[in-house]
Parts: sequence; structure tokens; C-alpha cells
Amino acid sequence: MTVAFSKRFFGCFARVRPGEICQGSSADGVRCSAHPSAGRYRRWAVAGRWEVLRQTLEEPENCYLLIDSTIIKAHPHAVSSTAHRRLRIGESAEEALGRSRGGFSTKLHALVTEHGKLVRYLLTGGEVNDVTQAKELISKGIDGMGVVGDRAYDSNDFVSHLEALDLKAVIPSRSNRLVPRLIDAEVYRRRNVIERWFGRLKQFRRIATRYDKTQRSYRGFVALAACHVALSGWRA
Repeated sequence: MTVAFSKRFFGCFARVRPGEICQGSSADGVRCSAHPSAGRYRRWAVAGRWEVLRQTLEEPENCYLLIDSTIIKAHPHAVSSTAHRRLRIGESAEEALGRSRGGFSTKLHALVTEHGKLVRYLLTGGEVNDVTQAKELISKGIDGMGVVGDRAYDSNDFVSHLEALDLKAVIPSRSNRLVPRLIDAEVYRRRNVIERWFGRLKQFRRIATRYDKTQRSYRGFVALAACHVALSGWRA
């Protein structure tokens, strides 16, 4: 890594670190619009380079996979007038913004290994049901011993999908199931890892609150924060 590239990379990296001042400022108080790292970060986010970097840091693991989601509160500045208009007439939000009584929000759907490494993630509006995104998160090419999730993922269609991929479903049954499914309680206890991973990720202010208008820009911050967690040596 050359000195010039190192400065560019860590300039962008500083924008996601815990305790960043605000949406409109960089770590040293300079307005982001005038800060060189802001433009560079945006270009790399649009080009998908942060996600490529995150995938490069992945290490293949044959272990249980944990699936869950978390709500991200969207700052008012993240919602453009166009998004307001689209949500008002009932159109799907292209920028992964949903509306509820509490205001606008984004939902981060994630698939994490039992050791706390991010495998895949998706962004939707905050009102989207968890299980509707599960099959997209877990598709062909995913290796693992099984999938651990909470009752929100107890769907006949999703469980059949996991069985077709030769993955064990460690998902407790809903209360309305006539024949409850037996699960391995010891394996299910590992689900706390993804909850703690979300907590670790939300230490970064740009993740805990969404300030970005576009989905691609916010996705870049999620990938960048996941890189930061991986490089920090955090393990469940």
C-alpha cells in the first residue's frame, strides 16, 4: 500500500469511526462538502468498492449462520422531497426508506457467522417484514452447517428453501403451529452473536442513524463499518 493510497483510504475510513461529529462535518470539523475524503468516499460507494473490500476480508468458514435485522432511524436530512412524495402515494421506496409512526427508518437485514463475520446484508424500508428478505440473503453459494433465526423466520416456504440448500433450520416455531418443530437449544443460544454484532456496528454514528439520502451511500458505510469491525479483531 503506497503512502498516497494509504492517506486516501484512511481519510475515508475516519468518516465512519465512532463519535464522528455530525452529518455535515468530518472528524476534524471541516464541512464534508469541502473535505476531499467526502467526494472520494462517495465515488467509491457508487462504484461498489467498499463492498468489494469487505468481501476481500472474508474468510471461508463452515459454521452456523445467524440471520436477523435491525431498525435504523433515518435523520430528517436523509429524506428528500422526492422520497416524501413517493411514500405518500404508496410507491416502493428505491432508497430503502420506510415510514411509520416514529418517522422514516431503514431496516438492515444481515447474515452473520457464529463468529461474528458479516456474510451478506440487504437494506429495505423499516416496515418490511424480516422473512420476506430471508431467501434473498440465503441463496445458492452460501456454505454453512445451518441457519439460526428467531420466530420471525418461521415460514414453511423459508424452511423448505433451507432444506433444499442442505442447511439445517434452527428456528423456533410460532405459537400457532399445530406441530412445533424441535430445535437444538444449544445451537440456538448462539443467536446472541448477531445481536451483539449489531450493537458493535451501531457504535458508529453513521450506522446508528442514517444521514445519507441514497441507499448506495449508506450501504458503503455499512460495508466500511463491517471492515472496521473485522480489522479490529472483534470476535464473538
